[in-house]
Amino acid sequence: MGKFLARLSFKLADFLNKKYLQLHILCVLLAVIALDNMRYIIVVLLIILNLGCRTKETANQNVEQPDTVLLEEDEYDEGETGCTYDKSDKNPENTYPFNESDKIELVSYDTRRDSYSNDELIQDGEFKFSKTASTKIEQRIQLNKNQRDSLFSILFNYKKVRQGNVESVADCYNPRHSVVFYKSGQAIAFLEICFECNGTRMTKDLDFGEFCDEKWCTLQKFFKVSGADFGLINEMCE
Repeated sequence: MGKFLARLSFKLADFLNKKYLQLHILCVLLAVIALDNMRYIIVVLLIILNLGCRTKETANQNVEQPDTVLLEEDEYDEGETGCTYDKSDKNPENTYPFNESDKIELVSYDTRRDSYSNDELIQDGEFKFSKTASTKIEQRIQLNKNQRDSLFSILFNYKKVRQGNVESVADCYNPRHSVVFYKSGQAIAFLEICFECNGTRMTKDLDFGEFCDEKWCTLQKFFKVSGADFGLINEMCE
């Protein structure tokens, strides 16, 4: 029996060698005692169990915790949300979806009830709402060449004066306007706009540039003068 416990203790000592040095030493001691005298085994086992708990507790305390970077209140910086005009290298002939579209529409409608759940408004080549939405389209305005160029300039040539480290996002989302791009009678992309909350949704992987204060107002005025003025709140840009 003593030899068996000795062999078991040596194996346990070898296993604990790299992780818990103190337990390793005690297991070796237990093996020696087992070979020499069985009377002390119970005492040594109790010591090992007690030390094992303490060693595990110490090991847990020594585990390095990942650093969490929290910004102090005075470190939050939204940047300068005003706009600067900076002509982009892009143009309607080399920028999707302008370069693929043979028709662009401005669309206005009442606030969609499913505005939070319906991320994709193009279904089977049509710009339409889900079956659960009670909204209907109020206005459709097809843009001419000059209007297309103006819309492109508004979307891509206005940038924030200075970027910050956080983005301000409104709690609401009450969209009433969209830009819809068509090719051969099929809708291929959209940009949905909530002027009330300064929020947008768009076809996946599209980028219509940075949105800043004057860009929002210029875009709203563009909808108004183009005839898609349903649901616009004039006071927001006065």
